Amino acid sequence: MTDPQTQTAAVARLKSTFVVSTLMVAVCILAVVAVSQVFAHRQFAQTFEQGVAERAREYTAFLADRMGGMIRFGKTDQISAAIDDLRTRTDGEVTGAAVFSADGETLHNSGAALDMNAARSLARQALASGGPVSGLDGFSVATPATFGQDRQAIGAVVTVWSPERRLEEARAVTGRTILLAGLVCVVALALSALFFWVRMSRPLRATQRAIWLVSHGDYETEVPARDRGDEIGSIARSLADLQDRLRTAREKEEDQAFRSAAVDSAGSALLLLHRDFRIRTANGACADLLRHATAHFGGAWTDCDDLCQPGQPAQDIPGLAERLDEVASGKLSPPLRFELRYGHHRLSIYGQSVNGPEGDAIGYVLELKDVSDEALNAALLGAIDRNQLRLDLDRDGSVTGFNDGFLSVAGGDAAALRAVPGTRPLTALGTDGTKVELVEEALRSGRVLTGKFEVSLGSGRAPVVDGSLTPVVDAEGHVERVVFIGTDVTRPHYTMLAAETDRTSIAEEQQSVVSTLKTGLGRLADGDLTATIDAQFGPAYDQLRVNFNQAVQSLHSAMEAVVSNAESISGEAGEITSAADDLARRTERQAATLEETAAALDELTASVRSAAEGADEASGISLTALERARTGGEVAKRAVDAMDAIRVSSQEISKITTVIDDIAFQTNLLALNAGVEAARAGEAGRGFAVVATEVRALAQRSSDAAREINDLISASGNQVRSGVDLVDQTGQALSHIVEAVSDISKRVSDIAASAREQSAGLGEINTAMNDLDHVTQQNAAMFEETNAASHALTQEATALVAAAERFRLARTPAATRPKRPVQARPHQPQSPSPGRAAVGAAQTAADQQGWEEF
Repeated sequence: MTDPQTQTAAVARLKSTFVVSTLMVAVCILAVVAVSQVFAHRQFAQTFEQGVAERAREYTAFLADRMGGMIRFGKTDQISAAIDDLRTRTDGEVTGAAVFSADGETLHNSGAALDMNAARSLARQALASGGPVSGLDGFSVATPATFGQDRQAIGAVVTVWSPERRLEEARAVTGRTILLAGLVCVVALALSALFFWVRMSRPLRATQRAIWLVSHGDYETEVPARDRGDEIGSIARSLADLQDRLRTAREKEEDQAFRSAAVDSAGSALLLLHRDFRIRTANGACADLLRHATAHFGGAWTDCDDLCQPGQPAQDIPGLAERLDEVASGKLSPPLRFELRYGHHRLSIYGQSVNGPEGDAIGYVLELKDVSDEALNAALLGAIDRNQLRLDLDRDGSVTGFNDGFLSVAGGDAAALRAVPGTRPLTALGTDGTKVELVEEALRSGRVLTGKFEVSLGSGRAPVVDGSLTPVVDAEGHVERVVFIGTDVTRPHYTMLAAETDRTSIAEEQQSVVSTLKTGLGRLADGDLTATIDAQFGPAYDQLRVNFNQAVQSLHSAMEAVVSNAESISGEAGEITSAADDLARRTERQAATLEETAAALDELTASVRSAAEGADEASGISLTALERARTGGEVAKRAVDAMDAIRVSSQEISKITTVIDDIAFQTNLLALNAGVEAARAGEAGRGFAVVATEVRALAQRSSDAAREINDLISASGNQVRSGVDLVDQTGQALSHIVEAVSDISKRVSDIAASAREQSAGLGEINTAMNDLDHVTQQNAAMFEETNAASHALTQEATALVAAAERFRLARTPAATRPKRPVQARPHQPQSPSPGRAAVGAAQTAADQQGWEEF
């Protein structure tokens, strides 16, 4: 027996109530703390990010307001100082800043996290809207910078902020807070675990040990915690009550076990019933009996399931319900003894009531017994005595008993039957009726002897019986006595002996008939169709002789007709063979001619096909040349258009140089006037005079350059005009070439189409000729086969005539029809040439002669 403490230790610690409860409390505390911290940190982060975005808009607006003059006058140093001051004030929250002028020029750029493309886009949006613009995340802000009394936007300031540094500080504070909360959680968990151990786990373990002891039969142990007022106390009190009940039940169980063992070990089939006739229990012998009845009794038993189940009504046993109803109504009182019949089966039932302390019946005991074999054996013995012959012999072979049937066969004298001399009142007979010494051997060996026996009664015709001599052996295998069971076969036995004599005489007559027929059939087998049987047979077999003679006569007539027809067939086969030889020769010549014609057509078709393919290639080449010529024409046309465009552009440039020349003239004139005015101004205008002189020199150089450009453009225009004329002439020449190539391509296409049509027509003719050649070759082969078959037919007809001549007929051979001479020549079939080679002049002459004959 295993101690419950060992079982508890074997259980996984994580599955105990104490551990599960403690872990549940820990999980709940940690979940509450974690959820509260997560939500608090998320709310703090959102609030802080909103504050950073708000400061970004405010500080950027302030910075843009300060930088209006700096941007207006391009003070980049002051702009950088102002931005550095802002980054210092914000303690690193500003990660980048940029300042742009109104025309998109970058005046300042600082910070590695700054995306200049995104900053420039925000600046354009701020300048377009005239107010601050924030990025998608809210940490990128662009504000336009204004200057002057009309507050005109002259640039934009872009700043990029990041809350990560402050958030890292907040996370550090949150981590310390979570650590402190974890320490508090551990302390609370320890207190909860101590409470669960003292108030729940330890009492439950003690109660578990008590339950384990009770479950293993210890009903005397003290159940702890019965004085507690909670659920554990209620469990303990219920366990104590269960302990008392189990103690009482064990005492009753021991008594019932003794009685049950006595019933189960009984050899009789016992069925215990409640007062209401429900089955209480059934021993093994009863269960075997009911299962045997279900399997073999048939009838109402075939639909029965297991009838031994406790609580099953005993009325379900077929035939028992009526008797139990009589017991319930008082018509039948215990002890009970009756027999139930199911066809050839019988069930004997003996019943007794079981009375309680007050004398009332509290149940019933039924003893069941299958008496079918006993009744059957009694019935069989009665039937044997009525319908069979029975003789009892002791181990020495002396008669010890017999029934009336055997006594009647033996003559009706019992004293004479008992006084049969010797030890063998029965003598075994063989299959031929002779006596065999087997009875004494059966008495010694104890084996069953079956057959016919002669009853030895002295003189006169002895009775004959047919049956079995069966030894009855004891437990050690020794023969105690022998029982003969049989029937009287005296009359059939002697009738059979008389019939055997008749069969012998009939067999001799049959032997004579068979010998005569054997001689006649031998002559017939040798071919003698004149062999008939003249000797007379007995009345039973004479018709056989007549039928044999008629069959020989019919076979004689048939063979005469066969010989005559065979000679006729032989002559006709010779004529067919001669005609087939001539037809085969002509077919061979025709096949050779068709073969040469097909070969010539193949060569012609190949030549035309090659010409068609060449024409197709020429057509393709001409089409390619046409496309290239058209492409050259298009290129020449585009070159003409390009030359015209260059000429127009040259004219436009000439106009521009004219304008430049006019501007240079006006500039020179203005410089001259300025020099005059500077001369008038005296010493004060000397510097201006120098400038005017330089401007005048520059205008003169511009005029000279414009004049040179104009000259170059004029020369270029003349050259372009000459190139345009040449390209025009080239285009016209290419147009003529395209027309000529197109005409050639059309003519080559017509030639190719005509060649393809000719090739297709010749191909069809070639196919038809090849088919005709194939059919002719097949016909030639078929004629060869026909010729061979005709020769074989001639040979078979000759063989048939020779075979028919083996038979000897009544008439002489001179009476038959004269034979025709057969002119059969050996024919060697000629296979067509596989290469279709040309034949010589001699073969051609032979072919012409063959066509004339045909």
